[in-house]
Amino acid sequence: MNLKKLLSTFLWVLILVISVPCLAYEGLTVKIGYAQGLELYHQSSILKETLEYLQKKIPNYRFELLPISSVDTQEDIKKEKIDFLIAPSNFFVELSGGIPFTHLATRIFDGTKDPAKTVGSTFVVRAERNDIQSIKDLRGKNCAASLPDSLGGWLAALGEIKEHGFDPDNFFKTKNFTQFQVPDVLNSVLSGSSDVGILSTCILEEAEALGMIEKGSLRVINKKTDDLSPIHCARSTQLYSDMSFVSLQGVPEPLVREVTVALLSMPVFDHSRWSVENDQYSIRKLLRELRLGPYSYLRDNSLTGLAKRYKTEIIAFVGILLFLIFNEFNLRRLVNKRTRQLSDALKAKEEADREAAEERKKFATLEKKRNYCPVGHDYCARGQAANRNSDELLTDFQDVFG
Repeated sequence: MNLKKLLSTFLWVLILVISVPCLAYEGLTVKIGYAQGLELYHQSSILKETLEYLQKKIPNYRFELLPISSVDTQEDIKKEKIDFLIAPSNFFVELSGGIPFTHLATRIFDGTKDPAKTVGSTFVVRAERNDIQSIKDLRGKNCAASLPDSLGGWLAALGEIKEHGFDPDNFFKTKNFTQFQVPDVLNSVLSGSSDVGILSTCILEEAEALGMIEKGSLRVINKKTDDLSPIHCARSTQLYSDMSFVSLQGVPEPLVREVTVALLSMPVFDHSRWSVENDQYSIRKLLRELRLGPYSYLRDNSLTGLAKRYKTEIIAFVGILLFLIFNEFNLRRLVNKRTRQLSDALKAKEEADREAAEERKKFATLEKKRNYCPVGHDYCARGQAANRNSDELLTDFQDVFG
């Protein structure tokens, strides 16, 4: 009976210990960070609606939005004790290795052909700029963009420029980063301050639909004609994954599960929804080609930078070199071993030949002594006669029985 009571007490303590993290969060504020570089319209369509839906589906918690700097990201996350984070997909590629996180969902446009690729860049110029018809014509022009780490507002455009064989670092004459695409980039191009503006996919169409600019006042350069663009928006580059929603380390698993279920069940909002689709490979490839983010070391030509850049090749070369050195020493050892064995064999043969020669010499001497018989020695004559008689008897025996 005492044993049964002890086991029952242990189980209750175990359940209590497991439940402590969840109980600690119950009724408390859940902090959701978001990248400060997000456009204002994104703030209203993504952040606001997502926050309201989470609050509705999970009423036991109070959800709060907090801006996170794209410069001091890790410091802000630790300082504010962020639980979840919403940011462009490239944001998390750069963050990987710094702070552990788990991908929960990615924003996709509803009904697109490839849900994992929905955001790219659009080059826009004033409609009357007949001198600009292609990406080549943009070279040496003044450019306006939102932020240097914006995937759709800058990075995808640089990737397209590199794809056309140009150096994206020295392509434009000037680069004016305005922070916001709407209305800053649009106004910069329309006013003539910039020759070209870089917008994220669908920004141009939304600005025209809202009456912020006159329809047809801006023209798209290098317009793609395939059917991959989200909801038929014009684009000038290939497409990548859009916003991602992730959980950071330390958030209780039950809360993560509830948030994930809520996001995936959230209805379509502003032609988009949350999905598990995600394509980090194409973003990593883009950043590597541009030598940015986690691949910025590719710009470093110092010994340390070169060592990091060609780490695989160096390791392979050192491995091959060590193998060749080991093989050389092994061959030398085998050659020396075979040489010693051959030398010992030759010495043994010479010794055997010498001993054989001495034996032959001794035998010849004995044979010579046997055949030698001095004149006048009667015992030699008798011996020779006996030998002859023996030979004759042997001959007769062979004749009779042969």
